[in-house]
Amino acid sequence: MSTNGGSTWASAPGTSTSSSYVISTLTNSLDQNKYRVIVSGSSPCTAVTSNAVTLSVTGVSIGSSASTVCANSNVTLTATSTSSSPSFTYSWSSTSGSGASTPITTNPAVITPTVAGSYTYTLTATATSGGCVITSTQGVTVNPQPAITSATATPAPICAGSTISLAAVINAIGTGNATLGTQSTTTLTGGPYRGGSCTANKTQFLITASELTSAGINPGNINSLTFVTTSTGSALANFSISMAHSSIQT
Repeated sequence: MSTNGGSTWASAPGTSTSSSYVISTLTNSLDQNKYRVIVSGSSPCTAVTSNAVTLSVTGVSIGSSASTVCANSNVTLTATSTSSSPSFTYSWSSTSGSGASTPITTNPAVITPTVAGSYTYTLTATATSGGCVITSTQGVTVNPQPAITSATATPAPICAGSTISLAAVINAIGTGNATLGTQSTTTLTGGPYRGGSCTANKTQFLITASELTSAGINPGNINSLTFVTTSTGSALANFSISMAHSSIQT
């Protein structure tokens, strides 16, 4: 095998005395490698070296116009073939809310996600000849649209031809954390649900949207929930925390 156009040669990885050589995984790094076979015989026969063959590996790279966008904003996904031949047809797909739950067959693909979340877009590239099918993925994070909480005009009113300053306040969207509650009660001995006569307890906390907003948490995905404990008295067996959405207000 030669990786420099035939200037030097070395044994290909995993080669043996078999009459065939199988490359199990094709990668772009193998593109334009040259291969030849040497057939050896016993005296008086001499070794015979075959002509070299060149391996052409066709790949497809993908890119995104942005890694993070707001919901209802466009993101452009582009596929680029690493070689001029063969040509490909393209199909982009993802999950509900991504803007590509129905496959999009244009390239580049202009996609408009409508729901906040983290989406993985899958590209399926099919060669127009030879039957080659290549798949690749691209991740995009979609943030909720910021909410305008107030807008002001200064001064107001004004005279015609005067200058006015307009300002808007929004709930900034971003990652972070916040603490809820004052920890005025630090001991938990039971809850509204009990496991019959057993000691198992189930405690339920209802946190309203207004409380989250007051704590500085803006609309979006809640990825984790943590309880701060100072002591447990004994090991907590089978302890678990679950989150769910509710329309209950009080």
